[in-house]
Amino acid sequence: MKSDLFRQNKSLPNWLGGFLIQLQQSLVYVGIFNIVMLAITMWYTAGYEIVNKYLPAVNIGHFLIAIGSGWLIIIFVDYKYLTPTRLRYQNRQVAKHKNPAMELLQKVDRDNEKLHKDIEAIKKALNIEENTNGLSKK
Repeated sequence: MKSDLFRQNKSLPNWLGGFLIQLQQSLVYVGIFNIVMLAITMWYTAGYEIVNKYLPAVNIGHFLIAIGSGWLIIIFVDYKYLTPTRLRYQNRQVAKHKNPAMELLQKVDRDNEKLHKDIEAIKKALNIEENTNGLSKK
């Protein structure tokens, strides 16, 4: 017997889910702006003095390029390894919970099986068999 503890609540409206998805996707751009501003602030408050002490040739441009390179590496790792697992999880969620598209797919599968059985019955009634060249009478 399954516990209700892990069952998902389906009483919240759909618009809330759409709003949360749009919010999450738009926060990426806010995050980019925020990190660039933090990097510039860090550079001009403490970073320049520390870096200039050990690497005098490095300037803020190099610093921003290093941050951008790190970002590209993170994006690559996310695309290569994390996105497939997120998509697999989402697909499982879509298939697991009540979903009109999945219900339609299941109906199509049932109809397809029925049609296949009907075709086999017709072939048997007409005494038709399949061979490598196509259909032929027995």
